[in-house]
Amino acid sequence: MARELKPLIWRVWTSVVRDETSIVFSNDEEEVKLEHVNACCESVVLQDVCGDLADITIPYAPRSVFLALHDRKQRWAIANCHRRAGKTVAAVNDLIRGALTCKRKEPRFAYIAPYFAQAKDVAWSYLKHYSAPVPNTTINESELRIDFPNGGRVRLYGSDNYDRMRGIYLDGLVLDEIGDMDLSAQAKVLRVL
Repeated sequence: MARELKPLIWRVWTSVVRDETSIVFSNDEEEVKLEHVNACCESVVLQDVCGDLADITIPYAPRSVFLALHDRKQRWAIANCHRRAGKTVAAVNDLIRGALTCKRKEPRFAYIAPYFAQAKDVAWSYLKHYSAPVPNTTINESELRIDFPNGGRVRLYGSDNYDRMRGIYLDGLVLDEIGDMDLSAQAKVLRVL
């Protein structure tokens, strides 16, 4: 019998005394606390008026196999899962979390598929859906880009036009269906990012 997936509360806060950041995923049944979210994401920019707590309810319930992906400390991660396992949903939510919590100025994150049209078909609706609860978010339909109030940005690209990505700076990226990407794109541009 499949477990009912419930929406989680992303409770994001920063302790001023210890400069410590945590994200808590919680629902009625369980609570998972992620400490020191990423190496580059140790302070939270998105805060309420008081400056110490912001609750954002994102309608995402990570499947148990993706909890380790969201809690990783490593720079690189690979999710090798069967079809319809939820890789794209997990990846999109990981990018949103990264864009909201990275302490760097104007953090940039990207989702890259083999083709630009494929990125739009596969991930764009998920990205809009899961970022909608974040207040003051701007959606740019023509550039397939989401801008968050802290200056963070998530954008979709296709490796079919990999020269377009030359010279851009990214704090994080997801390569979906990497086996279908042009090898020269991986060697000349994407590995450098």
